[in-house]
Amino acid sequence: MEKFRSYSISSSRGKFLEMRAHWQMITNEHTYDVGQVKVETNGSHSHRLRILKMTMENWNKNKGMNYSEGDDITQMYNSNLNKVKILFERLETNVVENLSKDQMIEMNKLFKRYGGKRDG
Repeated sequence: MEKFRSYSISSSRGKFLEMRAHWQMITNEHTYDVGQVKVETNGSHSHRLRILKMTMENWNKNKGMNYSEGDDITQMYNSNLNKVKILFERLETNVVENLSKDQMIEMNKLFKRYGGKRDG
């Protein structure tokens, strides 16, 4: 943190971007692009699940409309969304403090499957 205090307000754009990137690493803040909307989060598991849920709902409104209700892809989507909702409820009600590593890997795969993008 001391490193940042030495920069003046008139520091170059490159220094500013370097400071911002370093600050994001320290605070674990991330920016996600969900349906052409930038969403910032603090990186907690509940915030990440909220972003995943938004990404999945966005996918369903756009690409999911191409599939019928009885389709395998639609059934898989509903099953995955149900998993996310259950995990989110467990985190919000403090049943669990954090997701396990296996759960996080599975949620990361879902995020990629449904077109999630992280900006920062």
